[in-house]
Amino acid sequence: YGLMGENGSRDHAALQHELSIHKRLTAAIIGRDLTTALAIFDEHQSQEADLIHQYYDAR
Repeated sequence: YGLMGENGSRDHAALQHELSIHKRLTAAIIGRDLTTALAIFDEHQSQEADLIHQYYDAR
């Protein structure tokens, strides 16, 4: 992480987003809801890929 390091508020928003994903994922795992856990994980992976593409496109 730290892709958006120049802008502190964007870093903070990214961290909050990470925490919300982590909480949802943890709740799904504890509830043994594998379908939801996998969906959250897939969604997160695609968002991360989008961030990386945005970072490299901006350079």
